[in-house]
Amino acid sequence: MKLLLTPSNDKIIETYERFRATLKGNDTVMFEAMRECTKSQPNTFQLPSNIDEYEKKHQEIINKIKLGDIIGFGFDQAIRLIIEILKIAKFSSGIPGVNIDDLYGIACFQTAYENIKLRITTKLSLCAECEIQVSSLGIRETYNINVDLYNNEIAEIVPDYVFEYINGAIIAYNNQLYAVSSVLISIATEVTLRDTLISKGYEYSHRTKNASGKKKVTGLGAALSIARNDEGFLTPDIIPIDLDKVLTTIRNNLVHLSKESLLVPIEGTSQNLLDFTSNPDKVFALLSYIAPFITKQYNNLIKSNAV
Repeated sequence: MKLLLTPSNDKIIETYERFRATLKGNDTVMFEAMRECTKSQPNTFQLPSNIDEYEKKHQEIINKIKLGDIIGFGFDQAIRLIIEILKIAKFSSGIPGVNIDDLYGIACFQTAYENIKLRITTKLSLCAECEIQVSSLGIRETYNINVDLYNNEIAEIVPDYVFEYINGAIIAYNNQLYAVSSVLISIATEVTLRDTLISKGYEYSHRTKNASGKKKVTGLGAALSIARNDEGFLTPDIIPIDLDKVLTTIRNNLVHLSKESLLVPIEGTSQNLLDFTSNPDKVFALLSYIAPFITKQYNNLIKSNAV
């Protein structure tokens, strides 16, 4: 598993200890899950022979976490362990005295970024739970934007190179750098459309002649048009059509920034780029539409085996 944000061993152990406390009296569930997720490894975890060995077995697991990838028990193995515990709670007869919703509530890992946790979802996939602070009319509220990173088979969904831009856009927004946030999320949109359209047989090219015979895409504006009008996977209920001109104007002008480019009008509106990127509500709306679209598209690519 390759992650842009990998929790420290201490944070992984914190999550393990939360599960241990919640499952108190059901230690065998953790041990059985550990055996299951290490059964293909040379040193398969051995179940304790009696209750007197429980503490030593917990420490054995913690030691594996501390040593991390040195002994083949990195963060991906810690994720598999938690998923196995949740599988036992979800698909077997349950765990006596334990509410599965309580387990989902603690199935998360704090990253080095204060506003980002990695959470195992009810689908047993791994998502980045990104906290975003929104101030409107003097009221400050917290929202979460979730981005799927890996499915329950530890197959990558939204790639690192895309999540890096989404994460950057959210960090910029939280630091009131709204123009930077807008640029980064527009680039993430273009990358997602590129990956999707390439999987459908398109080619990105600025050449007038297309020797390969593939359908050609020249840029973000063309990609948005094809996604909406030709391929039909981008519909108004996913991203409003009005945002197409916003995205292309941001992408074409703010990436190559100048004083004049901030004054470029957004077609079909009475505002320019400076108006838009000075309004935190509008930039938040852009983020809240684009991030779910990106997650959905890469999930679809995984289902179609296109990535």
